[in-house]
Amino acid sequence: MKKSEGQDLKKQVFVEGKEVNIHSPGDAIKQGLGFLTEERRKSGFVPVFSICHNLTLCMLDKLPGGGAAGGFGAGCAALLGGTLRSGIETVLDTVDFDRRAAGYDLIVTGEGRLDSQSLGGKVVSGVAGRCRALGVPAAALVGALALKPDDLAALGLCSAHSINPAGVSFQDAKTHAAAYYRDALVKLLEEMS
Repeated sequence: MKKSEGQDLKKQVFVEGKEVNIHSPGDAIKQGLGFLTEERRKSGFVPVFSICHNLTLCMLDKLPGGGAAGGFGAGCAALLGGTLRSGIETVLDTVDFDRRAAGYDLIVTGEGRLDSQSLGGKVVSGVAGRCRALGVPAAALVGALALKPDDLAALGLCSAHSINPAGVSFQDAKTHAAAYYRDALVKLLEEMS
């Protein structure tokens, strides 16, 4: 088909005898269509996979939750037809957290290091978010605290403490973990009363 001045080139696409309109790669995939680039050997073509699976593989890092730690799950979702869910949300649902936590005066959670990564879906953010929705205060006892008070509030925590006194070595923290934890918990509970 030739393109004339002022005329758009239109190509018709038929699937099982019916014309389909495709305006995006997503439209094509919904119709069961796909493409392979000329550079497929360099871009990761897997000969034993279908075109759909090959296209999906190149988009795994763009799936919500499919990045660094979620790469394996994203691959399973793409190849086995699964669904990606937040790990902490799945765990909280599995243990019926909302029912169990409702009505408590305080929920204490923890993490090895409470930092900027904690803001994006780790255990503390999941627990604190659920507690906020339930109207139950949440606090955290952590190995290392690297967030500011404003970040703690945004996360939904009313308080957070490092269990390790400032300046202790890793060996000392391991040796005295129980005592340091107890001291931090007492400090937290005194602060909350």
